[in-house]
Amino acid sequence: MTQISLPLFSRIIFSKPFKVVARIFLYVFLGVLSIAILAPFFWLVSSTLRPASELYVYPPLWLPKTFTVQGYVKAFEVFSQPLINSVFYSFTTAIVSLLVACPAAYSLTRYRYPAKRGFIAGMLITQMLPFVLLLLPLYITFIRLGLYNTRLGLIIAYTALTIPYSVLLLRGYFSTLPVELEEAAMIDGCTRLGALWRVVIPLSSPALVAVVLSNVVLVWNDVLFTIFLTKDLSVQTASVALYHFFTMRAQSGGMGQKEIMLAGGVILTMPILLVFPFLQKYIAQGLTLGALKG
Repeated sequence: MTQISLPLFSRIIFSKPFKVVARIFLYVFLGVLSIAILAPFFWLVSSTLRPASELYVYPPLWLPKTFTVQGYVKAFEVFSQPLINSVFYSFTTAIVSLLVACPAAYSLTRYRYPAKRGFIAGMLITQMLPFVLLLLPLYITFIRLGLYNTRLGLIIAYTALTIPYSVLLLRGYFSTLPVELEEAAMIDGCTRLGALWRVVIPLSSPALVAVVLSNVVLVWNDVLFTIFLTKDLSVQTASVALYHFFTMRAQSGGMGQKEIMLAGGVILTMPILLVFPFLQKYIAQGLTLGALKG
């Protein structure tokens, strides 16, 4: 009975009608899953485009009857400086981390020296530590060095946080590049640094994009480091400013302008959502090719 049923089952599984039905079910499942994931964000965006009087109507409206962008206008007025700070911290940290990580990762890939394995192991260990463990030592150190509540202090903290990950990712990608390309460049007159700049870095654009975007997202979304290492709104990020706005509203008994809080959440989310689809190909290549060799 089993010998007869298995070939029949295999013919059914690999038949063209079954493949069509299975694909339809797959698309339906993915569609329902996408709706479940995107529905809260759609509701958030829809809520920012309606006046406050339509936020409490019953039954709820998926689309506003009256469109308004006053929430975004007020949000930009409230969070303008924190948004500028977030952009500054994110890209400054990403650039500094990349400038440090590129030569460090290249050194770990192409050179041999006694402390190499220990250095790599140390960076791996730092990635296993929860960020919360670093807050108190950083707070005490920054107080003593006069870096507390300064932009320079935050950049140093974020750079120290992102460099180990950047080095490990770039090292994995650099190891996939043929050494012969660099040797050919040096035969043509390039120095080792020139080969890195003219050969390795152009070929490593997927990994560089992955490193930059990962660091930008980490800094853009961070709340803990900014709360512990700063106290003035003028040097804090937009995520912390939105957090403070929410807590102050909660402490006042829930009274306040909800449209500002909702619009602030959309403003913080949109840059990553808009940039990620265009860089998805480079991110996938940078994260996957670098994992082939260590």
